[in-house]
Amino acid sequence: MNTTAGALLKPWSILTGMAMLALAAGARVQPPATPQGRDATPTVVNPELRSEPRLNLRLDGEWRHATDPEQPGAQEQWCRPEVAHGAFTAGAGAAGLRAAFVDELEPLYPDSKIEEVAMAVPIGLDAARGTIAGVHILLEDVPPDVALEVEATGPAAWPAAAMRFYRLLDVPVENNSGLSSRTEKWDGKHNPHVIRRAPFRIFEVLQPWENKARVADSVVALAAQIDGIPADAQPGDHEVKIGIRAGTQHLSLPLVLRVHAATVPPIGKNTLCYTNWYAEDNMLRGSGAARGSDEFWEILDRYAAMMAKGRQNTFRLPLSLEPDAEGRIVLNREKMKRQIAVFERHGFYYVEGGDLTRERGGKLVTHSGGHPVQSPEGSAELVETLARLREFIAREKLQDRWLQHIKDEPGAHLTKDYTFVASLIHEHLPGVQVLDATVTRDLVGAINIWCPTVDEYQHQRDFFEQRRKQGDQCWVYTCLTPAGPWVNRLLDMERLRPVYIGWGAARFGTTGFLHWGLNRFAADPFMQSVVDHPAAPRSNNQLPAGDTHILYPGPGQPWSSTRFEAQRIGLEDRELLRQLQDQDAARCRRLIASVFRGYDDYETEVRAYRFAKRRLLEALDATAHPTP
Repeated sequence: MNTTAGALLKPWSILTGMAMLALAAGARVQPPATPQGRDATPTVVNPELRSEPRLNLRLDGEWRHATDPEQPGAQEQWCRPEVAHGAFTAGAGAAGLRAAFVDELEPLYPDSKIEEVAMAVPIGLDAARGTIAGVHILLEDVPPDVALEVEATGPAAWPAAAMRFYRLLDVPVENNSGLSSRTEKWDGKHNPHVIRRAPFRIFEVLQPWENKARVADSVVALAAQIDGIPADAQPGDHEVKIGIRAGTQHLSLPLVLRVHAATVPPIGKNTLCYTNWYAEDNMLRGSGAARGSDEFWEILDRYAAMMAKGRQNTFRLPLSLEPDAEGRIVLNREKMKRQIAVFERHGFYYVEGGDLTRERGGKLVTHSGGHPVQSPEGSAELVETLARLREFIAREKLQDRWLQHIKDEPGAHLTKDYTFVASLIHEHLPGVQVLDATVTRDLVGAINIWCPTVDEYQHQRDFFEQRRKQGDQCWVYTCLTPAGPWVNRLLDMERLRPVYIGWGAARFGTTGFLHWGLNRFAADPFMQSVVDHPAAPRSNNQLPAGDTHILYPGPGQPWSSTRFEAQRIGLEDRELLRQLQDQDAARCRRLIASVFRGYDDYETEVRAYRFAKRRLLEALDATAHPTP
């Protein structure tokens, strides 16, 4: 598995005169150790699951050429030999502040070395319009007790605020994720599909950078983002310079952004359905704010903005069900309306109505009264609740936007109760789709939006394809499972795996992705990543590192993570792949297959992904400006 060995290859050709720009800026370029050659293609885990021939993207031993998956036998020079690789160093000697660009999808650790992770110098980034372009910067030999300043100058036509900086904070990984599920403690099996053996620490959290900050560490990792490339940006090369000053030492790092013609649309009705479930109490952590206070609504708005940045367009709305003086079920309409308005302001479209039931004693019971759903009292309560929901949905014009949950992960033993509740929904909320994470196939006719885990979807793909032919939808989800080689977004996995969530949607045609843990951590997430399963404390049943959360609690605001940004990149890719699919479906299939064949069969080398991403953007360039 990839552990960021070797220098990253240059993603597209830049004139060698750009190397002189780095030297003229007062920086000395140092070449790293000779990169080790290896095959970019990992062992195929389940070859029988592939439905089409594998098209490898092969890299030679010196990482200098790549085989074009669309033109077998043709090679493109990926790294010009005369362009240097390595670090920028302040001062005339070997000592002094050093910096290097690092691909934002490569894992970085507190003990990472510039020689191991440095990108080509100068560096080029490819991006579509309407997206975010990012890169990481690793600093070494930061002098102690001096203010560290970071600034950028970018394209003159874009506002300076478009470049944002973050300090990357490291978090622990106490135990590795398991070979099949949870952690290795679950079944005692060794998982070889991890980026590093636990325990270790990894740079993960994007803390907004406060300029002129004093840092105590000699090694500092930063994230730089060109936040929001305008939809009307001029395609072509745009020069950006990042300046770093530590006391009397100064570096100027040249960066070239290549903007392509394609545009990724903003989130909304027609983008991939994507939801993370959030915990309001954890949003308020450390703020002192109470639920319902003005400060609560301000914090919720900041979380909604961050979720929208990650391309989430669907949100879970708790059902504010309360009995009135006469014992009838009523909705706190004003609270629900205000919550919907917060998310609508940031472009969200779909609303998930919270669970109507819960499990008790192997049966489904109503949330409010706790009555078995098929009892006279339970069915009457459900009908009353659905009547109130129908009024609310109609009044707020949410008919085509409302998705209704019954019970998360209903097992086969709940089939009769679940089907009964679903029949009430279909009767009293006509047109509303029933959605739940599904672990059984015994819900045909009850559920409208199936949502299996990615491994279950792949193993039972024929069944889910048949359901789609019958008019149902199919989403996928991940949680504490699957692990091993499967796509998930846990801390000890390649950052490419969250990217491939979007590619999987394009490959298989699934229409949504669900995860239970936006910020549902049960311990301080800066200090502890692996926690006990709430149903089995003090046992080997633990939630793996990062399963409970993908955002971190900043002061009154959320802080992003490298995994959150990686999934955003993949969801941006999904919109681009869909555009290419509409124009040339065969070419789109070939391009996807060059890096992603299945949820357990994909390229782990970031170099391979970047090459495919550039091919995708260039294919869309060609359709925007066809050759006469």
